[in-house]
Amino acid sequence: YLTGGFVISLENMWLVASWLSYASFMRWGFEGMLQVQFRGNKYPVTIANLTFNVDGIHVVEAMKMNQYPLFSCYLVLLAICLGFMLLYFL
Repeated sequence: YLTGGFVISLENMWLVASWLSYASFMRWGFEGMLQVQFRGNKYPVTIANLTFNVDGIHVVEAMKMNQYPLFSCYLVLLAICLGFMLLYFL
C-alpha cells in the first residue's frame, strides 16, 4: 500500500513501482495496525437468523497483511524514522 490518497493491493500495483511499498511508512503502519486490531478477536457475523463467529485473523489473511510478523512492522517503521532523521541531519 502506498500513500497518495489511494489504497491499492500489492498484486494490482505496477511491478516496477511495487518496490516503493517497502519504503512506505503507510504500508507498514497499516499492516501493523491491522494485526493489532484483528488478531485474537472474534467478530459475530449475522446472516438472516444465523450468527457465525469469524476469527479476526481471517480478516488479516483476506487482505494479505500477515506476510510479516508484528515486530518486523515495528522495526521497519523505526528504521524509516531513523533514516529520515539521518537525512535531516546531513
